[in-house]
Amino acid sequence: MQVDDSILRKILSKDFPDAVIRIGLVIFLIVMCARVFAPFTNLMLWGGILAIALYPLHQYLAGWLGGRQTSAAVLLVLSCLLLLGVPTVMLGGSFAERIYDAYAAFDSHSITIKPPSPAVADWPIVGKQVYNFWNDAATNLPELIEKNHEQLNALSKRVLAAAANTAGSVLLFLVALLVAGIIMVYGDSGGKVVLRIF
Repeated sequence: MQVDDSILRKILSKDFPDAVIRIGLVIFLIVMCARVFAPFTNLMLWGGILAIALYPLHQYLAGWLGGRQTSAAVLLVLSCLLLLGVPTVMLGGSFAERIYDAYAAFDSHSITIKPPSPAVADWPIVGKQVYNFWNDAATNLPELIEKNHEQLNALSKRVLAAAANTAGSVLLFLVALLVAGIIMVYGDSGGKVVLRIF
């Protein structure tokens, strides 16, 4: 039995635009979901890595707590946050306080630098340059800063960028711990779903 070309054209002319529109909408939704999810990729990746690494400990705690997955995850995440978060906050506060004290001392012209030991000049390769720079800083700091303003400005920007990057990485890690806790709570049920699918 042969299909008439006119009938085939009618079917294709009716269904083809619908199929193209549907495929286009699906592709559009996939692209938009990927763009929405893109900023959270690192967070979810680290959360998954931490969940996999901490899962045996989570299961041990869950067994110790009578099989309560949520309580075990909360206990594990809170203890990790306390062990990592408290020292990090204290270190960051101390760093900020030192920076503020140094700025206040520099602003009031009360900063003093001890002159270098003559033994510094005997260091191999860089001794003379370090000695001269250090000696200039000890004798006339404002003039040295004015003379090397561009280099010090670039250095301070790099140091601040590194500090901001470090703070962002630590914050990402702490939030990834929270994500790992959520993943661990649903680890058993998620594993069963994956086994059913595959």
